[in-house]
Amino acid sequence: MHRPTIALIAIVLLAIGFYTHQQSDDAISSACFRIGAVMSILWFAHPQLQNVPRWLIAISCVVLLGATRWPKLLLVAVPIAAVLWILGPRTRTGRTGRMKDEG
Repeated sequence: MHRPTIALIAIVLLAIGFYTHQQSDDAISSACFRIGAVMSILWFAHPQLQNVPRWLIAISCVVLLGATRWPKLLLVAVPIAAVLWILGPRTRTGRTGRMKDEG
């Protein structure tokens, strides 16, 4: 998503949250605050998220959706994800053959 668009959505949602804060329906205000806060965090993290592989995002979404349906799934998914992350392949850069994690 386009980074200025994310910022605009976050600002609009936070403004709606502030505007409807004193209204009779607090559900709209709290929803706008929460989604606006998430969009703000997404705006801050956008440059780093450009480097995340798409398959990792897809698997994370599936696991989170599954965890909302079956919370005990996290007891299995989190250790497996940690093991896969630790044992996963490291990417090499340049002609030196040094790994990115070496500095």
